[in-house]
Parts: sequence; structure tokens; C-alpha cells
Amino acid sequence: MSRKSKIAIAEKERITREYTAGNLPREEAARSPHCLRHTCATLMQKTGQNMRDVQLILRHTSIKTTARYSHPDMDDLKAANTEYVDELMHKSQ
Repeated sequence: MSRKSKIAIAEKERITREYTAGNLPREEAARSPHCLRHTCATLMQKTGQNMRDVQLILRHTSIKTTARYSHPDMDDLKAANTEYVDELMHKSQ
């Protein structure tokens, strides 16, 4: 393993330790491995990736865990709701 790789691993471990202890400044905590997992799940969901596929990629045993990792955009939820209501109203006419 190269020296650069060892430094990168040590830095990741330091960030993870400090993040879990709650000692990181907010901007550095936002770059933690845990936050990156949340971001990855959210972006995969936003681009239309199937939730089951996201679950497999993140190696979660429960889909409920994966659902907690993905953070849907409120504008997307509002648009989906409006589309659904419009579709229901159109069917009832």
C-alpha cells in the first residue's frame, strides 16, 4: 500500500472517529463517510434508481434502513402529489 493510500485511510478513520464523537465542525462532518452514504442514496433515488437496488448497493438488510438514508426533495414530493391528484381528478370526470 502506498504512503498516500495510508494517509487517506488514516484521515478517513480520524474523520469517522471525530464525527461519531460529535467533535467535527459542521463543514467537515458533512464530508464524513456516513454523510456521503446518505448523499449517495438520495442522489440514486432522485435519478430514478429502484429502492431495492439502492438497498443492495448500500448493503442494507432492511429496506426500512435504506428509506431512512434517502432524503426526498420536497419540491419533487409536491410535484408527484400534484400529478397524482390531477390524475385522480381526470379519472373521476
